[in-house]
Amino acid sequence: MMAVIADDFTGAAELGAIGRRHGLRAELVHFSALRELARTEVGLVCVDTDTRNCRPAVAAQRVAAVARVLRKRNVTHIYKKVDSVLRGPVRAEVEAIQRALGLRRVVLVPANPSAGRVVVGGRYLIQGTPLNETDFRHDPAHPRRTASVAELLGPRGRGLIEIRSPGANAGELPAVGIILGEAARVADLRWWARAVDGNTLPAGAAEFFGAWLRALGFRQGLRAGNGLPGGREVFVCGSASAATREFVEVAREAGVPVMIWSGDSEGRGAMGLGVRRLREAETALRQHERIVLALPGVAIGDRRCARRLMTRLVGLAAALIRRAEVTQIFVEGGETAAALAARLGWKRLQVVAEVGPGAVALAPLGDGSRVLVVKPGSYRWPAGVLRQRGCKAV
Repeated sequence: MMAVIADDFTGAAELGAIGRRHGLRAELVHFSALRELARTEVGLVCVDTDTRNCRPAVAAQRVAAVARVLRKRNVTHIYKKVDSVLRGPVRAEVEAIQRALGLRRVVLVPANPSAGRVVVGGRYLIQGTPLNETDFRHDPAHPRRTASVAELLGPRGRGLIEIRSPGANAGELPAVGIILGEAARVADLRWWARAVDGNTLPAGAAEFFGAWLRALGFRQGLRAGNGLPGGREVFVCGSASAATREFVEVAREAGVPVMIWSGDSEGRGAMGLGVRRLREAETALRQHERIVLALPGVAIGDRRCARRLMTRLVGLAAALIRRAEVTQIFVEGGETAAALAARLGWKRLQVVAEVGPGAVALAPLGDGSRVLVVKPGSYRWPAGVLRQRGCKAV
């Protein structure tokens, strides 16, 4: 069995889909349910540690505990999934896993060149634009205020960090510490994957994971496809990204009911408003096969307020899913997806399809009547998903 340790729900799902593409039966497991997993059930277990927004010390303790459990289960290979733009306590987590596994170094490659996300000259660029000039500068929890990968990782840590370019003699790479690998092309990912040896923890974004699997001898087989059952659909949009704003606007123009959960839910009338919203959503779903539940289309600077609104949005979605005959749930944003899965009691989910880049279909164990499709908030929904109900791609 192989394993991925991811800091959020959508990251675990995305790498599960890549594993499935390479012939591995994959399952997403919340860290609290890891001990329930039998050793022979899956080829790839993707653990959601839910540490993206934890303090570094808490995150380090949790991921180290997960790594030790996996080692006791005779997991042969472990990959540390990090956010592609290095949000969260990345350094604390990779160093904690490195120590727990007794490894000497980490090769960390956060770039996704196919998506235009590259690391060149020590700077993170998206489609040629410095990271701190993109939509990520408005992230409510982890605003990206610099494009320097060294600054994004932070100065505090136990080991050394060296930023290296691919192409040199692999034997000249540091033997200890964190090697942050620059990558501008897919070929660069292949070079870094070949540099991973038995004393190295591979860590990074989704594309580096695929390159690492191929370096281990796995071959890509299954292609992305729709593979969805059809039926009533609920979209839960917990992101304020440009991709989400575009999707909501296109859905509205196509006649899809869009319900925005805004700050008017505060105060004593919140419960009554929630009941009214639920009734409105049920009515809309009886008249339409797709509805959209969303947060306001602007970034909310107050982290507590943003989380409170997201929690109420998830509560509305969970109540609707339980009461209505919803067969497909589409969720944007890792924190939103994790909160909804927890509210519904889904701690173990099998990866059943990859419907597009970063968009993964999951089936909750013990509930074959529904499919949960998740993606990061900054990604766009695949055209095939949008065209199911007549929406155009955005």
